[in-house]
Formats: sequence, C-alpha cells, structure tokens
Amino acid sequence: MIKTVEELNIPIISAQVEYGELFPGQPGEWKKRAFAERLPGREINLISIGDSNFERLAAQQAGRSKDGHIAHTKTVKFVDSPTLEKLETELHVLSEQLDELCDLQCSGDWDLTLSKAGPRAADQWIARVELCRH
Repeated sequence: MIKTVEELNIPIISAQVEYGELFPGQPGEWKKRAFAERLPGREINLISIGDSNFERLAAQQAGRSKDGHIAHTKTVKFVDSPTLEKLETELHVLSEQLDELCDLQCSGDWDLTLSKAGPRAADQWIARVELCRH
C-alpha cells in the first residue's frame, strides 16, 4: 500500500501563500524564503520535484546556506508544461525511484527526460532520470 503525504505527516508549504504579498510577482524569492525559513528541524533531506526552475534553483540555493539546517538537497526537474500523459509517466517513474532518492546520502540535481517507446504516436512515453552535470 502506498502511503499518502498526509499519512506520512509531511508538511506542505505554499511559498506563494506565505510570501506572495511580501514579494509580488517573484516566485523565485517566495520559494527561497520558504526553504530557508519554513522548513522545521536540522539536517533536513530536502527534495524538490517539479517542472519549475524557480523551485529547483531556490532549493539548490537553500542547500548552499551555511546555517546547516539542510544536510542534502536533491532536485528532480520534470519536463516543462507536460501533457497529462507525460505527467502520469513522470510520476510513475519517480514513484518507483523515490525510496532510493530519499536514501541517497548526498546532494544532486536530476533531469527527468521523456522519449517515445516506439515510432508510432500511439506508443507510450518512457522516462528516465539522469544526473545532471551542472
């Protein structure tokens, strides 16, 4: 059985709700502030997943902070503006690798790339996660 975010008691923080009024039209600043100020605890294993470069860069910047509350920063970049079919494939691939990603004792930056499984339009999308060399 797959547990939900709620069952695992994982906090969900909306950067826009928390910081949107302070920094209108600056999603990168909202996300940086949320990662730096709203994550409870020390030695956090921060994992950022999504298609936004704002969040990816904000997570990486938070991970470089010298205050030490984030031990490892892992970012997984989805395809920009995916179709529902592509998003479903991305989520499926990620769900199969999430435990391994959580267990890694290092920081990293991964791109999730999609390609067709065959030459016909009806073929399914396949995805893979590759470590970026930034």
